[in-house]
Amino acid sequence: MSTISLATEYRDVRASEILKQIENGEDVNLTDCRIIGELNLSEIEVETVPNPKYSELLESGFFDGEDLKRYGVNKDLKVVESNIKIRNSIFENDLDFSNALFNKSLFFVEGNFTSTVNFLCTTFGDFASFIGATFGDSSYFLNTTFKSISLYGIDFEEMWVRWDSLENSLVFDGLTYVKLVRNFRNLEQFEEADAAYYQYRKLRQAEKSWILFQKEWPWISFPKCGDIFMWLTCGYGVKPFRAFGFGGLIVLSFSFFYRGWPAISLRSEEKIDRICRLLPERLQRFIPTIDWPNPGISRLEPNKHTQKVSFWDAFYFSMVTFATIGYGDWYPKDKFRKWVMIEGFLGWLTLGLFLVTLTNVTIRP
Repeated sequence: MSTISLATEYRDVRASEILKQIENGEDVNLTDCRIIGELNLSEIEVETVPNPKYSELLESGFFDGEDLKRYGVNKDLKVVESNIKIRNSIFENDLDFSNALFNKSLFFVEGNFTSTVNFLCTTFGDFASFIGATFGDSSYFLNTTFKSISLYGIDFEEMWVRWDSLENSLVFDGLTYVKLVRNFRNLEQFEEADAAYYQYRKLRQAEKSWILFQKEWPWISFPKCGDIFMWLTCGYGVKPFRAFGFGGLIVLSFSFFYRGWPAISLRSEEKIDRICRLLPERLQRFIPTIDWPNPGISRLEPNKHTQKVSFWDAFYFSMVTFATIGYGDWYPKDKFRKWVMIEGFLGWLTLGLFLVTLTNVTIRP
């Protein structure tokens, strides 16, 4: 508990009084309270609606009715029509708001939960805020649906939640994302941790500037460019097979380059003479034709018939250059040697990132 909390004078409020307000549809607005007793929605009678999660889990085939009952998933959701705002308060006992539908906002700002918090199969129809809350024991948000939620400044030991329920609802702040990633890893939810980290890096990338001027060396840096490169090549270190797509794009681009890029010429050639004859003579000079320059690679053999370069020849040369194999049956012409070095460096870097990322996601602690 913080020093500020210790200095605060709390007034005792019984959980049954809060539950009575919720049952009557009254708003709850409390500050600096010590809530005595278990805050459990199952103890009140309110309107209910069918629980869509119950049907989904039942239809999945992995659970039957007894399993869902044992795990605390009910057929119906209790509909809560109250605005609940409890600030800077201590919850002495368990809080069980599971299997509920909150149609209005829910604020537990700077709440100190000394025991278990349960929001299993709960639907938040409005904004939910746990800013500055402290969860002393396990907190459960499994199969929970959020519209918008803020977990800024929270402190917790163990939070059971699926990332796909938070992904499009969580208000961004970097520290919370880092805590969630660490939490997922501690619970061996590695795919959830990777997904949360990936979104964290994307949102951080959006905040970075293209050019950054500094007082110390390096005086100029390009922070966003580095992030974009890591996103393209390895998905920030959690998507290894993205390197294949990036590598394929490099190989294909250089293949066209080695084959020879098309150059536009306004001179007519024999290939389009037949078309030109159909047009007035004055218009013929404006007909563009495509001339391919000489390829940038050659075979080692001196036979002129083997010097013809097809697209597949260029693709083959680009592939062995990217993979830094270099069989030696083809070589770059003088003006293309620098591009071969560039592709080789990109290939070495991309393959290295692929191996490091693959190791990162396959060998877990």
